Amino acid sequence: MSKFVCSVCGYVHEGELPEDFICPICQLGAEVFEEIIKRNNLNPQKVVYIGDDVNDLECLNFAKYKITVPHAVEKVKAVDDIQPLYSQFVSWADEFRQ
Repeated sequence: MSKFVCSVCGYVHEGELPEDFICPICQLGAEVFEEIIKRNNLNPQKVVYIGDDVNDLECLNFAKYKITVPHAVEKVKAVDDIQPLYSQFVSWADEFRQ
């Protein structure tokens, strides 16, 4: 029996994977995020993504600037270069005041 593991949330689907399969847990993946960036002609090096759960991991890893909130799951808090929302807000507010 074959298994499919969602690259966004980790959901495991056992058996054949239909062409129109949509993950029942997260519904969307990073391919949607990447498509929005391409469609709007954005520079990936200037993208900010705010996430708090495992379904955000792939998008957080794609974004240049990664932000999370205090109640985020530990896997999100462990993402390289991620900043807590509060500290990032304080930093941006300080820049704005100058």
